[in-house]
Amino acid sequence: MAKTNYSYIKFKKEQARKKKKEAKMQRKLERKNMAPQDSTGPELVPGADVALTSTNKGE
Repeated sequence: MAKTNYSYIKFKKEQARKKKKEAKMQRKLERKNMAPQDSTGPELVPGADVALTSTNKGE
């Protein structure tokens, strides 16, 4: 009966972690590069925070 090659299993797990980390960094970089192009965000709506503060004062 063959013995389990634990070092190979560890190598495969490390490769999977590395691939996942690189994919995450790539997605983060793509998201960061797309953010300046999109100028219609909720933080750019004028008067949005004024409406929130006025409703809190009535309570």
